[in-house]
Amino acid sequence: MKIPMLTASRTDELLTPYAAKTTYDRLPNAKRKLFESCRHMLFVEDKEQYLQILTSWLNGHDKNIS
Repeated sequence: MKIPMLTASRTDELLTPYAAKTTYDRLPNAKRKLFESCRHMLFVEDKEQYLQILTSWLNGHDKNIS
């Protein structure tokens, strides 16, 4: 079973974009979003974009989980 995953990482975080991409590359059926100029709380720092991406991803996978 391939469970859809959404990964979100930040450019200004201790976990570097390269390390986050390495994790993403090992997840089948994953989508990755890199948030520019955000640190740990990207859902607060870029709330509008975060909610737009999350809502779109959830709507796209609402019935695709098997």
